[in-house]
Amino acid sequence: MRLAVLAVATSVPPEGESQWSHALIAGHLRERGLVISAATVGRVLAEAKVRPTRSAAGSTAPMTPPSGSAPGLCATCTPRHASWLNMAEQWFGVLTRRLLRRGEFASRDDLDAKITAFTIQHHKNARPYSWSYDAGA
Repeated sequence: MRLAVLAVATSVPPEGESQWSHALIAGHLRERGLVISAATVGRVLAEAKVRPTRSAAGSTAPMTPPSGSAPGLCATCTPRHASWLNMAEQWFGVLTRRLLRRGEFASRDDLDAKITAFTIQHHKNARPYSWSYDAGA
C-alpha cells in the first residue's frame, strides 16, 4: 500500500489537475482496488517526507532537441526529485578545481581560450557522473 501511494503521488497528476491531493490519490487507488482513506494517504506521505507532484505548464511534454542542434545532442529528463543543477554543479566543481584555481590568465580572451581547451579535452575523456537519490537525506 505504501509503495502504491508513493508511486501515485510522484507521478504526473491526472488531466485537468495541477497536483495530486490526498483525496485524489485515495480515489485513484480505490479505482484500482486498493481501499485507503485520504488521511492514511497523508500519513504515508508525511512519514516518507514526500509531497505530491505538481505539474507545471508544458512539463509533461516530451523533450526533443531543437532542430539544427549539435550532432549527438540528447535531451534527458531527470527525476522530479533530482535536479539538473547537481550535474552542472559537479561540472563547475571540476572546472574550478582543475583549471581556475591553478591558472594564471593574462586576459579575458586567454581565460576563454583555456576554458574552451579544457572543456574540449575533458569531453574527450569524459565518463558519466555517478549519482543517486537518497530518500532519507
